[in-house]
Amino acid sequence: MQKPIAGVGVLLSVVIMLSGCTTGPIKMNSVAFIDPSLQSLAGQAISVETTTSRLTPTGTVEAIAVLKNQTNYPLQVEGRVQFFDAQEIPIDGPTAWQRLHLNPNGVETFRGYSSKVEGIQHFYIELREGR
Repeated sequence: MQKPIAGVGVLLSVVIMLSGCTTGPIKMNSVAFIDPSLQSLAGQAISVETTTSRLTPTGTVEAIAVLKNQTNYPLQVEGRVQFFDAQEIPIDGPTAWQRLHLNPNGVETFRGYSSKVEGIQHFYIELREGR
């Protein structure tokens, strides 16, 4: 009978602990509602209409998310963006939080800018409730 490898028990414990987490892997070029109060609004009160990125005239990257307030009252969110290389390793950011006011039934655009000019291939935008 073979003895189990010592690290297997530790690894199994870590996997069991992590399976209870609700964050999951980062989906590149997307928006995540990281605030529990906003998570319940995602897709109901606030929808992400589109995400994209483009180069600015100075060579940095602009990450863009178009958000729609689907309610009859104003909402306030804060967003930030982090930039990644081709292997999905963070290379810039996260940026400072930026406040965005969403008018009732309105559409607003979140924009976040990189400080680096080379190697950026992906972005990840986080939104939380305005503070």
